[in-house]
Amino acid sequence: MEVGQQSKFLHKIMINNKNIIFSDQSIKQALKMLKNNGEKTLIVSSKSNKLLGTISDGDIRSAILNQIPIESSINKVFKRKCIYFYENNYNKIDLKKIFIENRIDLIPIINKKKLIIDVISWERIFFNKKKNKEINANVIIMAGGKGSRLEPFTEILPKPLIPINGKTVIEIIIEKFNNYKINSFFLSVNYKYQIIKAYLNEKNLKSKINYIKENNSLGTAGPLSLLSKKNKKTIIVSNCDIIIDEDYSKIYEFHKNKLNDLTLVVTNKKFKIPYGICFVNKKGNLKKITEKPEYDYLVNTGLYFLEPKVLSVIPKNKLYNFNDFLNNCIKKKFKIGVFPIQEQSWNDVGQWQEYINFLKKTDMKHI
Repeated sequence: MEVGQQSKFLHKIMINNKNIIFSDQSIKQALKMLKNNGEKTLIVSSKSNKLLGTISDGDIRSAILNQIPIESSINKVFKRKCIYFYENNYNKIDLKKIFIENRIDLIPIINKKKLIIDVISWERIFFNKKKNKEINANVIIMAGGKGSRLEPFTEILPKPLIPINGKTVIEIIIEKFNNYKINSFFLSVNYKYQIIKAYLNEKNLKSKINYIKENNSLGTAGPLSLLSKKNKKTIIVSNCDIIIDEDYSKIYEFHKNKLNDLTLVVTNKKFKIPYGICFVNKKGNLKKITEKPEYDYLVNTGLYFLEPKVLSVIPKNKLYNFNDFLNNCIKKKFKIGVFPIQEQSWNDVGQWQEYINFLKKTDMKHI
């Protein structure tokens, strides 16, 4: 095949490349593509397949935090400058050097017309299979609540034992952390803790479970006061009723690189008001009415990465909730970062409708 024909052939292939996104596609579509391909960057192309730039997960996080709607085009978000090579004008040594020096994931290869004919990834050059990176952190799973949103189910069984496809939600959460070489956990328990303990002991999990018993209900943050003060590692806190389909090592690296004292994992959630909203003036007269408006908010997913020093604001053995904890951390001037994830990556199975929706989404039968 001649060079010209080869370029045309590759051009047709590249239009559907999983690492290429068109400039008129949305931030939401970019998030989905990054999640599916496991990379941190996408190559931005015109519809004619001309190289325009790159967009990274960091660019997307910044856009979300700046309250740019995720349905918006990436056109104002992506970076116009990027590293690239012309076809037949590079070798493996050049690529390795650029990858290492610039710490990038993808390098586009273009022809003289600046059409993308190939995208070279780090793995392709260094022959490394993608593996989850290890995380050096302690994990505490908050499992002491009564699960009132799941009544009457939780009148019989505790919330951590919600069944999902032959497993319990607590097992699924533990297995997700196992993927990052975390095999020791703290489990805060109170309500029906004997049942939780008996079940997990019978399962003979490979992980070590350290139970933190709340003599009285300590709320969503109070149990953290019972952790050893000798701990120097980053602490990951997870609710026991959330399943998050995300690369935890990316969040950990973000937390560490930003030198955050605490990092919240959040997602963009759209809420639709099912009524017409009325706006009135000071005299009580109607100014305008908006029919069934939609609002976008960043919501807390229930997953946190924090450094041990922030635990100093938590009172010992007292009822204390996470919102109070976060607000006190703000008052104490701790550095608090926010890591946005795609809405589809967050599953709150702690309430009936969300639980049923999750089972439907994963093609399982619900009870």
